[in-house]
Amino acid sequence: MMRKAIIFAVLLASGACGTRSYVTAEDSLYPVSMSSALRDESGTLVKDADLEKLGTLKVNYLACTMLWSAIGLRNRTRDISEEINREVAVRKGEAVTNLTVESSGTYWEFFTFIGVLPDCAHVRVRGDIVQRIPGKRPSAAPAAPVGSNP
Repeated sequence: MMRKAIIFAVLLASGACGTRSYVTAEDSLYPVSMSSALRDESGTLVKDADLEKLGTLKVNYLACTMLWSAIGLRNRTRDISEEINREVAVRKGEAVTNLTVESSGTYWEFFTFIGVLPDCAHVRVRGDIVQRIPGKRPSAAPAAPVGSNP
């Protein structure tokens, strides 16, 4: 009975393991959107059909924490503004759309099953570097549903 209780406690503790990392872009000079659209300077929605993809933003890094992710060892919070500013400028773009963030464990996670030891994760950030299609007017906004108030 005691053996089963110990195994259950270890399994329960391992559920709290993992690495936590926050991605920010506070100093980005360009708009960043996790969707395929964004708003221009006037607040008008610029849809995917009105944008031309110039390239892909690729940022990869390793994030490490320990003690059930309570202590950040490396890249607890990662500001990707520098990478965004550099890559968008190089491609003469205007923004980043379709931003995604993925993480995956490392081989080390098998040794951190209790959560006390350091743990790391590979973080992969991707996005489309875009510009408005020159000379194209923004797509018309969808018509309001019948019976709706303007």
